Amino acid sequence: MAAGGVIDVDVQLEKHGRTACARVVAVERPQGERRWYLTTVGRDVLTAHEVAEAYRLRWRVELLFKALKSGVGMSALRATRPGAVLSLVYAQVIALALSRLLELSMRQKAGEPDSQ
Repeated sequence: MAAGGVIDVDVQLEKHGRTACARVVAVERPQGERRWYLTTVGRDVLTAHEVAEAYRLRWRVELLFKALKSGVGMSALRATRPGAVLSLVYAQVIALALSRLLELSMRQKAGEPDSQ
């Protein structure tokens, strides 16, 4: 592992005669676990640690959308009027936020650490 637990190298990907330049980043986490990322974002835009943080945040957004679709039923809205759709979306986001707050409160009372 390179200095500071970071690997940051340029690679050239090839498939069916086509090529693309990319960047492979590996960042070692405090627990010793190594996370790998493939990106086209240049070093002048994001450092290796910033790439890791961007992917971590992106994953949190993916989990939010998953919770909205499966947890509160956002995948099947039955409204068609824009105002009604917007109201349902707001209600579902509020319901998800309240359920998350309730979950965190219960974990705190039970002495469990937050998993996020």
